[in-house]
Amino acid sequence: MAKTTFIILMIVLSTCLPGCIPKQKVVDDIELPQILSIDMDGKSYKGAVLIPRYKAMGDTEFKLIDTVSSSNYDLIPRINRRSKHQVEIGQLGMVLLGNDYSEKGIGDQLQSLTRDPKIPSMLQLGVAEGNAAELLDIIQKSGEPFFLSYMVEQNIKSGNLPMMNLHETLFNYYGEGRDMFLPFFKQEQGEVKIDGLALFKKDKKIININNEEAFLLNLLLKNAKIGSYMVPGTEESLNEGPEKQILIHINKSKVSMNVKIEEFPPSISIHLEINVKVEEIPNIAVLKSKDKVTKLEEKMGDHFEKEIQKLISFFQENNVDPVGFGDLVRHKSKNLNSKELSEMYPEINTHVSVNVTINQSGTTE
Repeated sequence: MAKTTFIILMIVLSTCLPGCIPKQKVVDDIELPQILSIDMDGKSYKGAVLIPRYKAMGDTEFKLIDTVSSSNYDLIPRINRRSKHQVEIGQLGMVLLGNDYSEKGIGDQLQSLTRDPKIPSMLQLGVAEGNAAELLDIIQKSGEPFFLSYMVEQNIKSGNLPMMNLHETLFNYYGEGRDMFLPFFKQEQGEVKIDGLALFKKDKKIININNEEAFLLNLLLKNAKIGSYMVPGTEESLNEGPEKQILIHINKSKVSMNVKIEEFPPSISIHLEINVKVEEIPNIAVLKSKDKVTKLEEKMGDHFEKEIQKLISFFQENNVDPVGFGDLVRHKSKNLNSKELSEMYPEINTHVSVNVTINQSGTTE
């Protein structure tokens, strides 16, 4: 009897189990776009997705679906209605924003991405010099669906760009006393390149900085271990000719900031310790002399101090705070609100000091 009951129970469970298994989505029945572009089209929004179709022998074929809407929120539903299969955005690698759209404000798109649990936190965002959709044509020709996101990640890993992804962008967007920044893309001779960073005030793009300035910003944001940069040389380090600069590689750097709020406006002392290796120098003999190496280190330190101070002044003149100076002051003075921080920011006094050490084989003691 017990055996018969057990058999009946197993039969009942076996008939129930298929109904308990969630419905699976077959990859061939869904579309997985890798890039979403958003532009302004007059007073409307234009969205486009680039969907790869992987073929034999490593070939990739792309399908482009675009749409126009009066609202930014229903671009994906409208794109979905133009697709044979359901469009799933959980594998997006890049959201590329047009310049006009970025200047109008991207807060609605950021909020939309925040609410969607399928969007990965490592998603990259970027701003195009003109229309974002124009860059999708170049990506189609490249045959590489993650071309733009890989380009950003590679430059972050090489130390020439600060850390950026959706998680970091949302932290800077919602955080008090700091502003967000995104990689800025432009076309050049039919190719796409990163041309520095787009800086935002709240959700509106305000201004750009170039690649060299983006590198300096990275030094202010974190302790860096890698990155390449051109610095002016001394007379002893230069040969005759037009070449007046030296290529250096950052072995490591350490940044420290000291905030003083006893007087108004507050002041911030910034100190950088930078250890570098000389990659290319017109006159290699200068590295054989300790005195000349010391002179070159001082020259580099002066250069970094001047350029970083100039960059900070540029930030303050445009009232954008990608470094997060306002956040540092806020932690020292809990009574300041967001409005007070914003009004105070352009008046903050900063002092930059940089100590450079050349770590180069062949230098004498």
